[in-house]
Formats: sequence, C-alpha cells, structure tokens
Amino acid sequence: MSPIGRALVAACVTFGMSALGGHAAMACPTRPNLTASIVESLPADFSPDPWMRTITAGGRVRLQDCGLNFPGYVGRNPDLQFAFSGDVPSTPFTIALEAEAGFDGILLVRTPDGSWRYSDDYRGKNPAIVFRNPREGQYFVWAGSYDPSSDRAARLIVTRMNH
Repeated sequence: MSPIGRALVAACVTFGMSALGGHAAMACPTRPNLTASIVESLPADFSPDPWMRTITAGGRVRLQDCGLNFPGYVGRNPDLQFAFSGDVPSTPFTIALEAEAGFDGILLVRTPDGSWRYSDDYRGKNPAIVFRNPREGQYFVWAGSYDPSSDRAARLIVTRMNH
C-alpha cells in the first residue's frame, strides 16, 4: 500500500474511533482477561472484617459506550478482583465504596456467573452492593465516578457486618 493509502486508512480508523466516542472495545470492562489493581482471596469467614483498601476511583471509560446501561466512568481494569470461597455465610456481605473527597461514586461488579451489579447513592453519594446468598468464585470490582476523572481518593470495603 502506498504511503498516501496508509495515511487514508489511518485517518478513517481515527475518525471512526472519534465517531464511536473514542473508546476502543478493549478498554471496556466487558472484555476478557482482566487484570485488577488488587487481587485477594476472601474466604467466607474472612478476617479482619471489614476488609478495607484505599484506592483511587474513577477513570475515563464511559460505561454506556461499552454496552452497559449504567451512567458513570471507570478505569480500564478492575480495582479489585477477589476469589470468594468456603461455606456461604448465612448473613449477606456488602461491597461498599466510601468517597473521601465527597465525589459522587459508583460501583460496578461482575459476579462469578458473569452478571453485572451496579450501585449509586446507597448511603448519600456513596454506593454499595449487598450480596445475599453470594456465590463462590471470582468477583471483579470497579470503583468509578459520574465524571471522567481518575484521581478520586476512596476506600473500598468488603464486610459481612451491617454497613
């Protein structure tokens, strides 16, 4: 292909990506082979409870551009991946995000069966997802926000306590 032909193809690809909102499908949380910032194993009787990690929430991937009918933005990769195992507790467990700077956060979780759970404004502007009868397996958690920012200080919490 001539240099002019290559330039035209590159321009068409660039224009096409702009027309689609500038997001490549590979940037979406729906893609396979995810790598999380934090990888943990959490048995059903995990300790300490609550389990907490300080994270930076947000991102530039618009969920609605990824075929997910949820508002907000997340990072390319999950903030947390955990393997939940053991006897399923008789009490539910909760995944929560506490915003330290008062931003309006969101939570997106892909469950072991491949379904999606989303939360916003569970307690004030802080999201949380309560799992009743949780399944064993891999959970992928994205902590995001309503605007495309990736510098939001937050705390990710997993607990069996009433949160």
